[in-house]
Amino acid sequence: MGNLLQRLVMLSYREADKNDARLLFKWANDAEVRGQAFNVEKISWEEHQKWLQKKMCSSNTKIFILKDGDQSVGQVRLDWDNDQKAIIDVSIDSACRGRGYGGQGIKLISEAVVMRGLVKEIVAYVKTDNQASYRSFLKAGYHNDEQKCFNGVEVYQLSYRVEGDQ
Repeated sequence: MGNLLQRLVMLSYREADKNDARLLFKWANDAEVRGQAFNVEKISWEEHQKWLQKKMCSSNTKIFILKDGDQSVGQVRLDWDNDQKAIIDVSIDSACRGRGYGGQGIKLISEAVVMRGLVKEIVAYVKTDNQASYRSFLKAGYHNDEQKCFNGVEVYQLSYRVEGDQ
């Protein structure tokens, strides 16, 4: 019966700020995260600071920190274009994986940004060998559009759209 009992997770989120730089850097350089990224190379602190400053100043990017109570458990980033189509990036703290935070966080943020009118469609590119992330996106209400080559890697392309646009 242990598998049937799951802890009810009440995730919340907040927008990331410059004080999250070290935390985001830690998550970005996690070995599993790097292995599933399209650029698998470790990121230097200097590169991260420049990248984060650029993202924080962009009106087409939002970075959210997922919270379970007082604990930061992961991040969700959205980058979008003028067509209101965003690409989503997610990472969960290594100590917090396997608890459902990924799917719940994806759903929470996706619903929030669509309801706020920031985007009409969100696209995820998940490497085909990353079954945990693939399942998280499906649980969050994303649809598997196709399997394709993206940045030279075989991926699932999944999407989340405003009701009626599907």
